[in-house]
Amino acid sequence: MPVVKNLNNLNQENKATKIHLLLLEEHSFVASLEASSLTKAGFQVTLANSLDEMNKSLIHEKIDIVIMDYFFQRGKAVKEIKNAKLKSLNKNVRFVISSVQNTQEVKDISNTYHGDLFLVKPIARQSMIQELKKLAKQDFRKSVRTKCNIPFTIFFKNNIFQTFAIDISSEGSHLLDKENKLNAYVGMELNIEFMLPKTPELIKAKGIIVRITEEGFGLKFNNISKSDKHKIEDYISKNSLEVKSIHYYL
Repeated sequence: MPVVKNLNNLNQENKATKIHLLLLEEHSFVASLEASSLTKAGFQVTLANSLDEMNKSLIHEKIDIVIMDYFFQRGKAVKEIKNAKLKSLNKNVRFVISSVQNTQEVKDISNTYHGDLFLVKPIARQSMIQELKKLAKQDFRKSVRTKCNIPFTIFFKNNIFQTFAIDISSEGSHLLDKENKLNAYVGMELNIEFMLPKTPELIKAKGIIVRITEEGFGLKFNNISKSDKHKIEDYISKNSLEVKSIHYYL
């Protein structure tokens, strides 16, 4: 005889499978509209209009993603992300920062304070939903990275492709290919060679494309040696403040 689960159990299971968002918004009318739209898209949504409410929710509820405007609480909230992550019940909580100011300075500050994804406003609702779902399911590893302009040689089948890395970490790099000359796709495996500035050694490795971007693609290093990783980390430590990698790779 089949066992029928009661309604409460079903509701609990449905809640557990939904991505839980914490939406930070100081204006109640805007918060209500945003929450309604995200709930209809299949998310579980909790609202907070202050830093205290944010911290309480993170401590007592399993929040998957926090969404905030860059200027929430006059910009103070962005600076609290690191501490908020340490306090959070969910140690893998991610922070999405959005802003109408699409400047490199705003993006760099968001990254420096441990933001996981930066979105430029206005953003189409469907695009935002896709980015949130992608962020929730991916296993992002944090890697210190630095901006750069390093020549890369890529070998794919019988073809040789010359390009530049615009940022790099010991785990991967963001490579230019605006015109899609490589015909890159996620999962594409490549052989690469490059030299760090002011170093004589050629670094050789394999890599896999893990994200396509407007500028090109994110490449994750697959079998880079420990010594080459140390060289990259040393280069970064001498050339950059600590900046956390976002969704370009990993």
